[in-house]
Amino acid sequence: MTVEEPKKYMICDTNQFWLHYLSLEKSLQEISEYVAIHKSNEKTFSFKIMQLYFAVCSEIDSIFKHIRSNIPEYTNVEIKGYLDIKDHKDMITDHFCIIKKTKVDLNISGYSLQFKPFEVLFNSRKTKTKEGNNETFEGWWNDYNSVKHSRLNSFPKANLDNLLHSLSALHILNLVYAVSLKPELVKSYDSVLIEAPTTSHYPLFQLENSGSNRYTNCAHSYYASYLNNNSIR
Repeated sequence: MTVEEPKKYMICDTNQFWLHYLSLEKSLQEISEYVAIHKSNEKTFSFKIMQLYFAVCSEIDSIFKHIRSNIPEYTNVEIKGYLDIKDHKDMITDHFCIIKKTKVDLNISGYSLQFKPFEVLFNSRKTKTKEGNNETFEGWWNDYNSVKHSRLNSFPKANLDNLLHSLSALHILNLVYAVSLKPELVKSYDSVLIEAPTTSHYPLFQLENSGSNRYTNCAHSYYASYLNNNSIR
């Protein structure tokens, strides 16, 4: 009996989203030299944290749009107006719903933390206004918009907890983006083994039950994971 080879996608060394993501992690490492990445510091806020928070969320908005552009269903659809978080939520719900439960581990400053950023992101509440029904998203994305549009009142929301949730979300989206580059893998995305090139000590964030693969013809190891948090072994 033949054993079917697992579906696999290897992120190339020149993938600009992945390289940028790793650079954002390095910025977090720099912050950790002054503020320990620990639950007791989750409400700590500063200009440096805010700057990185803004950079991460801006990248999230961009990668959402690139994922969407890779899915045939949306390719020939005319975009009416600005794509917002509700559009991104609908896309994830329709094509990558498993990531609402995806767990991301972070080991830094001698401490371990775990995040499920899309579970938080897609907790929403609906209210009725004169213009109709309005949907508000809770958590780190809503707080990002609050800080962006109302800095004086919302500066404390540019805190470590929101930064870590947004970075863990960006980590997941980089893996989703990789799968979206091959449309034939999208329908089975949760069973695709995704491998990404690592640099010294990075990535700091890693999916639960992820691991490392090494190939004789490669100069570095590959961080390997499944979006459904299955073990790679």
